Formats: sequence, C-alpha cells, structure tokens
Amino acid sequence: MKRIFLFILILFLQQDLFATASLIIDVRTDNEWNNGYIENAKHIPVSELKKRLSEIQAFKNQPVFTYCAAGKRAERAKNLLIENGFTNVTNLGGIQDASKKLDKDIIE
Repeated sequence: MKRIFLFILILFLQQDLFATASLIIDVRTDNEWNNGYIENAKHIPVSELKKRLSEIQAFKNQPVFTYCAAGKRAERAKNLLIENGFTNVTNLGGIQDASKKLDKDIIE
C-alpha cells in the first residue's frame, strides 16, 4: 500500500499537478508587445484591461503578475485588478525585471 501511495505521489509531482495556476499579463502597447514579450504572457494593454476582465476571471484567486516597460502601467493594472476582486496580484515592474523574477525568456 505504501508503495502505491509513493508511486502516485511521484506521478503527481512529475506532472506538476500541485503547481498553482498563474497568469502573466503584459500591459504594454501592441508595438511594444511586437518587439518582444515574456513567454506564456497574455497581452492586454492597460488601456483595454477594464473591458477585458471577463477574459481572465478564472484567475481571480490565483497568482496574477503584471509587467510593462518600467513598472508604472503594471502598477495601474495591478490596482485595477485588485479593485475588481483579484486577490493575489503582483507588479513585477519592467519586462527585464519580470523576466528575471519569473525565470522566463523574452520571446522576440
């Protein structure tokens, strides 16, 4: 019985089923996005975020990370998300800092 439990536990860990789903939002402009973005990021310019909240509702209680070029727009996005019920939002600053903090590549 212990072997079966350990085997199942190993399978879960290998498949990363215990990992928390998270969302990375790039809030920069289309032109900035086209010049490079962090892998697996969702592009929602800060100017469109309020009207596109329905696209990301599934992440309301999951970790959400915002980034832009330097951090100012990402902070605005973070505050807007919190005002709309998102519970775990982090501003990662600019794209270079965000890439390092997330340990993810910038796709060009």
